[in-house]
Amino acid sequence: MQKYLDQAKHNKTFHASICTTFPDHYYDWKITVVFYKAIHYMKAFIKDKAKHTCHSHEEVDHFVNPESQNVKLAISKAAWRNYKNLYTYSRNARYEGIPDKTLFDSQFKRDHEEALKSLNNLKLYLKSRGLAIEVDASIN
Repeated sequence: MQKYLDQAKHNKTFHASICTTFPDHYYDWKITVVFYKAIHYMKAFIKDKAKHTCHSHEEVDHFVNPESQNVKLAISKAAWRNYKNLYTYSRNARYEGIPDKTLFDSQFKRDHEEALKSLNNLKLYLKSRGLAIEVDASIN
């Protein structure tokens, strides 16, 4: 479990670095890093609660999705929605580039702000379920 928390912390440090160094740019990468923080928190949660190591996004999805058949460690629908929002923001940021640079930056800036809220909500849920993580009280 600790290796996933360590990786989430590493991603948090990197995210803070690019936000400080490039406050008005690279929102696609900022969003991607926010999602990777979430995936590592989810893997830590699964390892902690079910003693299982997930090796892919799909495995995490099948393990915790409250709407899946044979789900092993269902999370709440609200937590699932936050996690899937992060996944969607990340996929859009990586694969759905906008041809107009101004629109690209403004859209992904909004998505980054929403991704931070979704991550914080997910972290609040995971913390309430016993995962030892810090939650940013300044978001939301």
